Amino acid sequence: MKKSSLKKSFSSILSKNKFIKGKKEMEAKIIPDFPRNKLNEIKNKKNLSITKLHNLTKVNRGVIERFLDGHKINHIDYMKIANTFPEIQEYSDKTILEVSPINFFGTVEQGGYVRGLFLNETKQFFLDKPLKMIFTDELVALHDSFSANKYVCIYRANKTSFTRDDHNHMYLVKTKTDCWFGLIKEHNSHFCLHDRNNLKPISLKELEIIEVFEMLAFVNSRWSELKDKKFTSIVSNED
Repeated sequence: MKKSSLKKSFSSILSKNKFIKGKKEMEAKIIPDFPRNKLNEIKNKKNLSITKLHNLTKVNRGVIERFLDGHKINHIDYMKIANTFPEIQEYSDKTILEVSPINFFGTVEQGGYVRGLFLNETKQFFLDKPLKMIFTDELVALHDSFSANKYVCIYRANKTSFTRDDHNHMYLVKTKTDCWFGLIKEHNSHFCLHDRNNLKPISLKELEIIEVFEMLAFVNSRWSELKDKKFTSIVSNED
């Protein structure tokens, strides 16, 4: 499998409005007693401080303290904790559903421009592992600035131009200077990237294209919450 050279080399300023939007996007999940009690047990047994738990899980110290006190935390942070300490999850008679992380590359803004991630934006998206395993090329995810949904894209090797076969398909395109996401439409007898909202052509030259990812799916960020309750999601890092 060819690994792409996509790099998260963007610099961006964290704005108040984006931060508030990001907080609203990550809805809280009620954590039952077993996970927090189990984590408290592990913390005491291994003499782990809140700072050590933060370093291990990459979850904010305040969030960890709320979790240990039995308060609500968002689902993404819970999954980070459960990924580090899988023994906190109680399965009972439920069916286990393995989910696997996909790294976020950036956020699609107005006009199709793809910027780097803000500090408060989620860095990973979790997808059903059996579904992810059937795709062997590299996968990346994109936040959609207009909704809470996510784009999942797959790497297309040796592709730097578009034809009629690509018409109405969506692509993440990396150039020498920027990254863009849009819909392929015909313009002046040429198939090129267009803004997915107003369908205006995006100005970029094919000679500047370095790498291309094709959109594989447009997924509700809360898909795991909408699944049958008999399934319990377990994070797996094994590909």
